[in-house]
Amino acid sequence: KIDLLVESLQKNNIECRPLICGSMNEQPFWYEKYGKDYLPISKNVHDNGLYLPNHHDLTENEIVYVSNIINNIFIPLI
Repeated sequence: KIDLLVESLQKNNIECRPLICGSMNEQPFWYEKYGKDYLPISKNVHDNGLYLPNHHDLTENEIVYVSNIINNIFIPLI
């Protein structure tokens, strides 16, 4: 569903991009030194996390606008 969310945000002129280095456990320098642990939530964030608009000039209306787009994608899945 993350692809659908990204597409919907982009269609609505909302910039987003994937997280960079979402989980240290997924970084080669880390697991080569310490090994890999089974961290399913961290793995999910690493694979699917997004940066969304986040700055001091966001208005309440803009926050609601972005939230509504996200909710329209994910609430039907609940």
